[in-house]
Amino acid sequence: MAKFLTVFNLVAGGASIGGLYVTLALEYQTSVIAIVFLIVAIICGYVLLVPNTFLERNVRSKLERYRDPRDGSEILIQRGTFSIEGSGSVAVEFPQPFADRPTVEVIRDRGKGVPPGVENVTSHQAVFRRSLGEGRQVFSWVARGVALQRLPDASGAQQSG
Repeated sequence: MAKFLTVFNLVAGGASIGGLYVTLALEYQTSVIAIVFLIVAIICGYVLLVPNTFLERNVRSKLERYRDPRDGSEILIQRGTFSIEGSGSVAVEFPQPFADRPTVEVIRDRGKGVPPGVENVTSHQAVFRRSLGEGRQVFSWVARGVALQRLPDASGAQQSG
């Protein structure tokens, strides 16, 4: 899964860079686009053929799964960042849903302002609220909980349910 996400991000990034260049240059230059996609293809090949690359580890670090030794259930740990300006609330959707409400904490990244509190948590998202604050600030969040069980489909393969 981490390899797929890494390659997808690389291809999407390469297409964005090529498209931005064409848009800003206002003319179509095949050689520049070909060079961008050649570089992306080389990096994708590197990610696919070399195990545990820096890029793959970076993507994998966003999703962590562990087994609970007591009952064997899968514990999912997810991380992310959000920004909030002044006071108000921000909803953050989890990349992977949890089976039940996870435990969510806010980590102060940058700035000296008042960190937001966790207002509401569901298995799909967390809402953070800050009543006092100045300017735009970035905070990190960590969510820990039981992963949503994957149900086997008709072919016996695992699918998320």
